[in-house]
Amino acid sequence: MIPRGLDATAANLILVSDKVRQVVAGQIPLPEVVELFLTNYCNFACPFCRCAKYHGDTRQFMDFDTLARLLEELVGQGVRRIELGGGGEPLEHPMIRQVLERFREQGFRFGLITNGWRLTEFPELVDSIIECADWVRFSLDGLTDDVYRIVHGRPNVAYQPLRAAIAELVRRARGATALAGRQRLASSSFCSDPTSTSSSPPSMRCSILASTTYNSSGSKTTP
Repeated sequence: MIPRGLDATAANLILVSDKVRQVVAGQIPLPEVVELFLTNYCNFACPFCRCAKYHGDTRQFMDFDTLARLLEELVGQGVRRIELGGGGEPLEHPMIRQVLERFREQGFRFGLITNGWRLTEFPELVDSIIECADWVRFSLDGLTDDVYRIVHGRPNVAYQPLRAAIAELVRRARGATALAGRQRLASSSFCSDPTSTSSSPPSMRCSILASTTYNSSGSKTTP
């Protein structure tokens, strides 16, 4: 049981206290989480992005066979947690459905950092994400359509469709939670609650999702 009042970092350190003791003893433990960059390519062109010079083109993806070998190695070492992020947009990987299916088959849990736009184009990805994700963090950076287009460097995108996609993910995640009988994926950051019906401006509403993330053991945390 994690004591109340601890921040996410302290709580996570307690959960992996055996590895902390190894570090203190001068040993190098196996990683608890492996950060995985599936691609350098991004579908946005944010002017502030620190990784913009590495984005490249649609050919810059991790080969699926290479990924499969890596996952086998992680399984062999007992590592079952992955964070998908990186310099590019992970959902842009051309075999992202197969990647998520492989995660599910091999018992991996993962966290996802994404701009989320692919969910507006391929809403069926939501089910694959809910299946084995512990948390999802959306990088929004703008809460009106005009600002959203400017900030992300794309004239053909808008905030409202993405808001609807996030709301659908949250709705279905909460449904999966109820069916499973335990708390699960329902997380977003840097945005107002997309399921709220409040008439207040988005900036006036505190996200209930940003503080509601649960890891696979059922312990509350924040990505």
